[in-house]
Amino acid sequence: MKVIGFDVSLNHGAAVELTNGKPTWYSYFTVAAGVAKRSEFGHRLPAPPSKAKGVDVDLQPYQMQRLAWIERWIDKTVLVARRPDFVGIEDYALRAEQGAHQLGEVGGIARILFWFRGVPFRKHDPVSTKMFVTHDGTAQKDLIEQCVRERWGVDYSHVNADPPPGKKQNRTSSEDLADAFGIAKLVDAERRIRSGKLRLEDLEHDKERQVFNRTTKTYPVSLIGREWIQNLEGSYGSPDSVKIRLELEIERVRQQSPKLAAYLDKILKG
Repeated sequence: MKVIGFDVSLNHGAAVELTNGKPTWYSYFTVAAGVAKRSEFGHRLPAPPSKAKGVDVDLQPYQMQRLAWIERWIDKTVLVARRPDFVGIEDYALRAEQGAHQLGEVGGIARILFWFRGVPFRKHDPVSTKMFVTHDGTAQKDLIEQCVRERWGVDYSHVNADPPPGKKQNRTSSEDLADAFGIAKLVDAERRIRSGKLRLEDLEHDKERQVFNRTTKTYPVSLIGREWIQNLEGSYGSPDSVKIRLELEIERVRQQSPKLAAYLDKILKG
């Protein structure tokens, strides 16, 4: 049984696959060319246009190009290529204001792809993910990475670029992968609990059990009391999933070739 956890944002992100609870694959993307080259599973986002001296640059076309690139990575590189049985993604941090609208665009793309592909998925709030991995709902990313390494023996440090002399190492990509791994482990635990292969009392810590029983204003029903989010009519080859792919591809080419986009629009509409 294959589970994939996602941690995605505008300039970097990761996906980690577990098969029967064991890590079997990962992928990540970043704006840093050197970090993307550190692994065969690394991908580099398209670079923004260079700013000419004294000339303002319109970033809106690039912003759409970036969203289209992330959509293709989620769909083709991960969902279609790996075909997971379940997926999980961290839900929005509701108090986070910086870049909230842009992050919402990325998160929305992921969720609609999960839906049209028909894969059962779960949105986990940041506190639940931290509680499950570190047993501390206020943990920072470095502690999540440390706990993934110490509890499960999984270390993604090799994807980080060497730090410049006297500077602190940028660990963004390894932290993304650790977050995605933690979400995948949480989704896999839920899958096993629902199938009767794992009992809540078998979990290592009370904080892990609390993740499945806690309720909040945003989540008034406990995790164990909620069904998977799933579009039962969706599938990897369903008409709906094909249509959404075509619509997204049309939007991707619209800036570069309006005539081609108009022609494809006519085909899509019959």
